[in-house]
Amino acid sequence: MIPAKKELKYRGKKVNGEYQLDFKFLDSTKDVAYLKINSFSIPTANFPQFYKQCFDSIHLANAKNLVIDIRNNPGGTLNASLALFSYLTDKEFVYLAKPVNNGGFNAAKYSTGVKKAIYYLTAFNDNSRIYEDEEGNSFSFMKGYTPQKPHKNNFKGKVYVLINEFSFSASSLLSANLKGINRATFVGTETGGGANQCTAGGIPVVQLKNTKISLRFGLNRMAPIYQQDVYGRGVFPDVEIASTLEDRIKNYDRELQWVVADIKTKDNKLILKNFEAAVLDLSTISTAYETLNLPPVIGVLGGDILYGHKAVISYEKLQLKLLPITL
Repeated sequence: MIPAKKELKYRGKKVNGEYQLDFKFLDSTKDVAYLKINSFSIPTANFPQFYKQCFDSIHLANAKNLVIDIRNNPGGTLNASLALFSYLTDKEFVYLAKPVNNGGFNAAKYSTGVKKAIYYLTAFNDNSRIYEDEEGNSFSFMKGYTPQKPHKNNFKGKVYVLINEFSFSASSLLSANLKGINRATFVGTETGGGANQCTAGGIPVVQLKNTKISLRFGLNRMAPIYQQDVYGRGVFPDVEIASTLEDRIKNYDRELQWVVADIKTKDNKLILKNFEAAVLDLSTISTAYETLNLPPVIGVLGGDILYGHKAVISYEKLQLKLLPITL
């Protein structure tokens, strides 16, 4: 890992000995930038300044690839998520569909102590930023609901996004919008947060009257402007890869290693010329593989190709390397 040139002074304090925001280059040529965001809600961090420093470094290094790691990111603020998106597009964009709000709910009314007293004494409520549309539906006016401009220093290279089942809320909102404009290759597993909506905005804690159980829930429907056909699911990866327990014990990042290998493959394209090809029916083999919950076989490379190009196969890293030698 090659650290960024300047100290990352805007990423906030460590939590459990680890920074929640991180940025570095993965190679000595600084062609692959890596941006890690464990949360979009870090009180000690300055997200706008952190993003500025990161993308200034990317621009200065003329990096062609960017890996955004939002695995295990539970979400956070809308502004932090939206600000990152503005660096990843060069066109004006709308980030949110109408943020529907139930309108009549008032958290303070169901609270206890001082909050409840304030509610009854001042009639203070949650409706100060709630509006009603022409159909009588309540909604909150939030940034991203209206057209936004891309950041002037937006990144135009290849983007990879690492996601998993612990990517929720603002991180799935970011993923859904990037997916909607085909801006990134998603690697990992399906996000835990919904692709078509989540709940956010005001998130009060309400104690039930009889059981005294406390519940916390969002008052706003937050939906990305782009919607997928499969409802009730998260954002799906383009390349599904899940780290194993053994990977974690050995501190081996299978998803990130796939990305690095994919970048190297694209940077070192190998064109095979003047070789004979045979058409094979692999449907029977693929059916057998699928019954074992294995991915189907989509093609076969002959031994002459592997031998002629001095193939190196790494089963651990799922890599096949061929040298550019003429057959």
